[in-house]
Amino acid sequence: MVQKALILIAILLVGRSAVMGGTATTYPSTWDKSQAGTPLPESARSGAPAFDDSFKTLSIGPEEATDVRWYAPIHSQLGAGKMASPDDREAISVDEQGLVLRTRQPGGADGVDVNLQTMNKAGRGFAMQNGYFEVTASLPAALGNHAGIWLLSLNGEQGHGEIDLAESYGKVDRNVHSSVHWWPNLSNSRFAKHVFLGKGFFNPGFNFQGTFHDYGVLLTAEHVIFYFDQKETRRVDRLPEQNVPFYVVLSNFTDRKREEGYEPAVMRVSRVRAWPTDATADKK
Repeated sequence: MVQKALILIAILLVGRSAVMGGTATTYPSTWDKSQAGTPLPESARSGAPAFDDSFKTLSIGPEEATDVRWYAPIHSQLGAGKMASPDDREAISVDEQGLVLRTRQPGGADGVDVNLQTMNKAGRGFAMQNGYFEVTASLPAALGNHAGIWLLSLNGEQGHGEIDLAESYGKVDRNVHSSVHWWPNLSNSRFAKHVFLGKGFFNPGFNFQGTFHDYGVLLTAEHVIFYFDQKETRRVDRLPEQNVPFYVVLSNFTDRKREEGYEPAVMRVSRVRAWPTDATADKK
């Protein structure tokens, strides 16, 4: 009887979280689509945003820059090409529609990919813990392309988080992909390996690539809620460890794993905004 009770307790303890030490169970958080199609609450975009860039001018610099809105490239190499420097105006520019991120010579020895983010490695820049992020963008339809709108957190005591608002895989895929990750610091975490809370995709029912749409995510203490043109697509539980500030990342790169060929890709972003729901917006 005692042995059965101990087994039952062990099952209950393991059921929702990973085990400390050398092994880990899969965190059983799954996508919840029960509220798909629900409009974004008006309160999510009430008041003045804590961050708002409509790219009338380009405010960008390297890791050591001060008083800029965007840093580049900061992130390590993402795809087949080298990362564009912040002064590469072929790869990073603005026009009448906003920000333009352009890959160059994809798949070639001199290929160039692009990555911008609102915070540098030292924590200088903009990040927000709870609130609504929205990026108005036109994602490319090009062979071999991988365009992304991400949120990342700085590497902290317990690890760092990644929330993929939208990833687009060029001509071979007509879905908006989203996923949620936690990358633990193995020396100081209850998780023994990378936690993948879920990867899902949303098919809007039409070809969204090449036209502007609003890609959003609402972060609450309990949930990560995804939106397409202000309509909910899915939600997933937010780990307690993920209750940290996240910054915005915009990327456009050539995926070296693709076999269908490569084409130059142009990603456009007309506006990036973030509305906090509490006092967690942090502009350093």
